[in-house]
Amino acid sequence: VRTFTDHAQLDIPYAILCPVYFLRYPNELASHVVSVDVLARQIISRPRIRQTLILKKGTLPKWAPSGILRNAESWVLEESEVELDSPFSASDQRTDGEGRKMKCWTRNLDHTTVMAVTENLTFTEQLPASIDKEDAPISTSRLDSTHDVESSMGFTLLQSRIEKFGYQRVRTHVDTSRKGLWMTYSRFLQQRLQEGRINALVVN
Repeated sequence: VRTFTDHAQLDIPYAILCPVYFLRYPNELASHVVSVDVLARQIISRPRIRQTLILKKGTLPKWAPSGILRNAESWVLEESEVELDSPFSASDQRTDGEGRKMKCWTRNLDHTTVMAVTENLTFTEQLPASIDKEDAPISTSRLDSTHDVESSMGFTLLQSRIEKFGYQRVRTHVDTSRKGLWMTYSRFLQQRLQEGRINALVVN
């Protein structure tokens, strides 16, 4: 198993980040995503829960054995838990500067013997030092991610080579995915500014 971890600070308010994340497909950097279907939503429970099925296409390295996969498409299940209740309520006693969290888990449902890729993402709201002053900065978000790549193919040498290939793809995907998120954020922000709705999204 090869594991890749990453940490990043996102200058995106948490209240905007949540819808932006779920609207990230399609974007110009995600041509490998064929379709996105929402399987289930639970909006009454705390936290809110969402399940999404994503169909992705990919390519195999030239050295891969012939017939190792029946096709180059793969179904990916994404499960998310989202905290949306305001962190600024009177009952909130947190002093660590952290607010709400959104946790997302993804894993491929097929081709798992060849390569199983799991991804754990945690978006944490970073609260401003003060919410009383008019010039207080808006919140930002921190992203912590862990990615595991594992192959169960027949012999160790092939397993290791596949896992190395998957690990390199994951590292590239992390950067591309973040750029795609920023592109979606820019479009989302522009649209909401035109509609005069951005203030409510920033503070709620």
